[in-house]
Amino acid sequence: MTDPSDVEMHWVTPTSRPDLNAIESDLAAVEMALVRLDTGEYWRDEITGAELDEAELALHPTARRSAGTDSPGRDSPGRDSPDADAD
Repeated sequence: MTDPSDVEMHWVTPTSRPDLNAIESDLAAVEMALVRLDTGEYWRDEITGAELDEAELALHPTARRSAGTDSPGRDSPGRDSPDADAD
């Protein structure tokens, strides 16, 4: 289990305001992951149906596509997304 003190919060700094759009996006991705977990689809690529790698899901728990997929939905559009730091 990750020590909470090791978790870096990218969207809040002492001199900035929280990025509410990023927070909402992250929340939506988590809610989608929970739905997929409840329906048994969490461990499968949402397009191909291929099994998602357990290590990949551990790194990106909101991933909906396989790591080699260049498709929207690969990651959540929030902090886990490659575009998250493009500000």
